[in-house]
Amino acid sequence: MIRNKLVLFALLLALALTATACTALPIQEAKTVELQFMDHLTAGFTDQDVFIESEESPDQVMRIDVDMKGDEAMLAKPLYASTEYAEHDEFHLSDAPLGPFAKGEPLGFTAADWYSASGSGTYTIEGSQARVDFTFENLIPNATYTLWCTRAALPPVATIINLACGEPDGSENTFTTDAKGNGAIALAIPPRLDSSDERLSVFGIAYHSDGQTYGDSPGDLGRVTHTQILVPVPPPDSDAWQATPAPVAVASG
Repeated sequence: MIRNKLVLFALLLALALTATACTALPIQEAKTVELQFMDHLTAGFTDQDVFIESEESPDQVMRIDVDMKGDEAMLAKPLYASTEYAEHDEFHLSDAPLGPFAKGEPLGFTAADWYSASGSGTYTIEGSQARVDFTFENLIPNATYTLWCTRAALPPVATIINLACGEPDGSENTFTTDAKGNGAIALAIPPRLDSSDERLSVFGIAYHSDGQTYGDSPGDLGRVTHTQILVPVPPPDSDAWQATPAPVAVASG
């Protein structure tokens, strides 16, 4: 009698395990947004990390402001680095948001070269995971770049935090361009905090004129690190987001 019960129990257990192995797990919906990168001027900001020679002094350089966008004389000018770290002032909260700054090394290209850059790709969120897949054109050829996940609090707070996309130590956010300035990066990241009326989540790529990267830090902005193009992530209620069901996952036995 006991033996028969044990056999019956074993059969029921086997059937239960077989049913579990063939049961589809709940579908987890993913949402994706197509993103188009833009330069600072197109985004409505002063360019922060590249400079043109000052008209007042050949030993000083100035930032390029929004009202110079498309100016042919400006586009023909060579660009320079600064000699020291140049603190960002996107919202013109300082007394001299455009400079001047002490002239650093010539960067070896013109403003027209700098503003020809473009980039696009997708940002996908699925539950507690996310992924970016970006491609770029007309960047600086044969150059080192990094991808940054930036959090910008708008005025009156006006704080900006740059975090390396991917691993926090910056071990995953580097890519290089080919001889034509083409580049790409794809990696898994934690989901970004949502953009809102007070805060923006932004992806930005930085060119490193010294060919070096600096781990969890962008490096000295203006001197060796130069943010070229960026894109804000739309808020969660934006029509730009597209919801797509993820493939059905089947539990294995």
